[in-house]
Amino acid sequence: MARLSLWKGALLLSETEIPAQVTTQNAWVPVDTMASIIRHGEMQMNFTFANSSRTPATVRLTLFDKMGEEYKRWEQILPAFAQREWSLGDLFNVRKHRGTVRFWSDVPLAFSAQRVTRNMRGDTVENEIGYIDPAKLEGKTLEFPEISEGQGLATEILLINPWRETAAAQLTFFNSVGEPKEIILR
Repeated sequence: MARLSLWKGALLLSETEIPAQVTTQNAWVPVDTMASIIRHGEMQMNFTFANSSRTPATVRLTLFDKMGEEYKRWEQILPAFAQREWSLGDLFNVRKHRGTVRFWSDVPLAFSAQRVTRNMRGDTVENEIGYIDPAKLEGKTLEFPEISEGQGLATEILLINPWRETAAAQLTFFNSVGEPKEIILR
């Protein structure tokens, strides 16, 4: 994992962690470029693909709305040993959207999604947005090592159901010594 921080003297302006990812052929990514209490102003989603193989890859992205209905599709060939970055606007001609993107490729690729916005001071804030690979997820418990809250910090958790059937989830929060903790969800 890499942690990128932007400092102005002793003041931390923004920080993001980029988890090391293995290559994948199938992933679901939450997309939310709508203004909220946490994020203000214009937002942009960027998607980066890297093909380290000798085989050109067919890359297909499908955009879904917040109800899970297909909205648009995009497909392109990524040459062997190539890396490309496209924004949500480049891919689907949309700037404001709340939903998910499904990524599929016939060749394993390194894949990354970032949300870029500006804070109230005008500083650029870039967040690495995690994705799920349904094949690696089934029947597993997900654990988040830290939930930041208060003192100007917030954690956003987005739940994605990549299957056609209704899914159930349970969120349990614990404090630093492992005792159950109540958190206000907004």
